[in-house]
Amino acid sequence: SRTRIRPTFSNTFAWDTGEFSQNIARAQLRLSHQFGSAAWLGLNYQLSYHNGDSTRKGANSMVGLDFNLTHDCLWNLYVNGTWDVDESDTYGYVGWDWFFKRAWRFGVVGTHYGYGDDDYNDLELELGRAIGTREIGLRYSFEEDRLSLEFGSFGL
Repeated sequence: SRTRIRPTFSNTFAWDTGEFSQNIARAQLRLSHQFGSAAWLGLNYQLSYHNGDSTRKGANSMVGLDFNLTHDCLWNLYVNGTWDVDESDTYGYVGWDWFFKRAWRFGVVGTHYGYGDDDYNDLELELGRAIGTREIGLRYSFEEDRLSLEFGSFGL
């Protein structure tokens, strides 16, 4: 097992010919711990400052958590959550993939978004087949009652 602390700093400036311009400066501190070869846990703190034509102005803090657990090449469990400290918005997902046959995957994904007074929760089922380094598959959303066809990371 090993533990790492990683600070990162970035600045993004965007503009266009319609006189739009914004600047976002970010500082992030990530603490991660690997448990053997099968699991890792990460904690993040991000502070950003927005100015210019940004929809959000001033400082903003976010806290994140992510976890991954793998069992050989049979299945993978992953969890991710983010909390916007200033706005109290939340985002999270939990997923489980089962690699039941060579190049085939079955997945279950639960997703939550909480923004102000609005919440969105969904449960999706996925069936995918790897073709080289890409995947083609079907995804069904219970919240949207929709079946979609996925090509690589492009969905229809």
